[in-house]
Amino acid sequence: MLIDASGIYLSSSRCLFTTSIVISNMLQQLRSLAGIQCAAAERWKRREDMEFTQVLNMHDQCGQPVDRTLRRYPRLRVGSSPCTDTHVDESIGRWEFDCTFPGSESGSMRCQSAIQNDVVDFLITDPFGGNCPDIVTIITTLGIYGNDFLSASSFRSVLHSKHLEEGQRGGADHAAAAFGRLWEVFHEMLSTSASDASTGSSALEQYIDTYNEHRNFVSDICEDLHAGEIPFNLSLTVGATHIDRLTTINWAPVRTRPYNITVQNPSAIACCPNGAVAQHDGEKCGYPASATIHGTSCICGTTAGGTSVGFEYVECDNFVSECNSDHDCENAGHTGFVCLIGSCCGGGVCIDPYACSQDGIDLVSFGG
Repeated sequence: MLIDASGIYLSSSRCLFTTSIVISNMLQQLRSLAGIQCAAAERWKRREDMEFTQVLNMHDQCGQPVDRTLRRYPRLRVGSSPCTDTHVDESIGRWEFDCTFPGSESGSMRCQSAIQNDVVDFLITDPFGGNCPDIVTIITTLGIYGNDFLSASSFRSVLHSKHLEEGQRGGADHAAAAFGRLWEVFHEMLSTSASDASTGSSALEQYIDTYNEHRNFVSDICEDLHAGEIPFNLSLTVGATHIDRLTTINWAPVRTRPYNITVQNPSAIACCPNGAVAQHDGEKCGYPASATIHGTSCICGTTAGGTSVGFEYVECDNFVSECNSDHDCENAGHTGFVCLIGSCCGGGVCIDPYACSQDGIDLVSFGG
């Protein structure tokens, strides 16, 4: 069965038997018969999101509190759904986020919007095809005024008028009976006149309302369809740091614990905790294992000013200049470079203190 602005069309499964009820200006006529005034329908979007607050205490690799100037700006997510930062104490790096579970971008919530808007609202409240009236009013009014052309006997007369062969009449009778039953089911489900008149609602709407008194029709459908997506990861992207999983969430937590997180700020030097100097053993020279920044080509060395800083280890001939102090690097034309002491190169060498804090190098890691 197809209903559009021009009429009603029915066809058997293989299109052997068809009937078309063409009605000029059908929607306008039905609107007039129903005596309704068309207005924009208020769309009700059912969302089963539950809110919770997550606190993150964030400092960069040099111990400075993370503030709003850091790029990339902190982004906390539940699955694929973003949280919103609601309060930031920049003096101590305390960030407070409002999050939702399962979140607006989750498959479950997108499913709920689709079921509510494209199924429930379409069948109960929305203007039909973008035009007034809605499908419930259309079916109800057709049921009142269209009995003479929406019955099995009427369908049979139409099909028999097509000069069928004798062997086709039985098939036409079956098709007409099926058309009649299809209309009856459609009418019983969607017409307000076929249901409890005291409610002014169709049988379908009454069923959904009754279901919602005990559970949630839309939520239950989508919960079953998307049950495999849970649990969700709580993830964080900030500066040059991406943490895939701060924790996993099966439900919106009533209480959350704050996380203390060291993040990688690409605008700050590559501070590190284990600054060391090279160790000489005869003709051999190297840094202790504790000075290695795991998973990178960077070493945690010591500058002439006493700062522990990560640097990219290269052959001695590849350092840009020799030095005894940070000023020597500046005077040699290497602005921003610092003087690394205790290397295997026989003296101080100028290094870029920002090289190991850039994207692509995991200077810091999250331990949970």
